[in-house]
Amino acid sequence: GQSMAKLLEAIDEPNCRANWDPANHWVYRHESFSAGYEALRKHISHVHVKDHLPGEGRHQTVPPGHGQVGWPGQVRTLIEDGYDGLMVVETHFTPRIAGSRACVEALRDILRDVGEVVE
Repeated sequence: GQSMAKLLEAIDEPNCRANWDPANHWVYRHESFSAGYEALRKHISHVHVKDHLPGEGRHQTVPPGHGQVGWPGQVRTLIEDGYDGLMVVETHFTPRIAGSRACVEALRDILRDVGEVVE
């Protein structure tokens, strides 16, 4: 998040926006979403949703809320900031269909828990 914010500020073009992926941020920085999000928040127009757990040699992708990202806090912060862009569920594990369903249900649970209406 911090590096992308610096790049976008150097480019300084209103149509050049960011995809925010807090799970990737966690994998590369091993820190909460907060610092990266804070730096990038005004540039975000798209959010990827997945979560990660540490693993031996490689991180394990898990449904949102089941890993290290802190998705309930991230979702609350997006709502408080008035984010109205897309949130795209990424599934990087198998089985793909069951994994996709698990991710969607986990995100729905998080949205309900933070008081967002889910249809």
